[in-house]
Amino acid sequence: MALAINPYNKSRSLAIAPDGRGLVLGTNESLQLFDASGQSLWETPAPGIAWAVNISGDGRYVVAAF
Repeated sequence: MALAINPYNKSRSLAIAPDGRGLVLGTNESLQLFDASGQSLWETPAPGIAWAVNISGDGRYVVAAF
């Protein structure tokens, strides 16, 4: 399945939720959360390229390294 992201955005990092029910994609412009079916739940602008992302064990927080 292809994830719907801005065509000028490039995927740089990925973290799968500990419960397997979603993932966070870090790009050169934003962080974007998807559910397990690939539906975008939210997107937030990033101050730079997200070289690494992770999701906390309880799924409440997303951290990114720029």
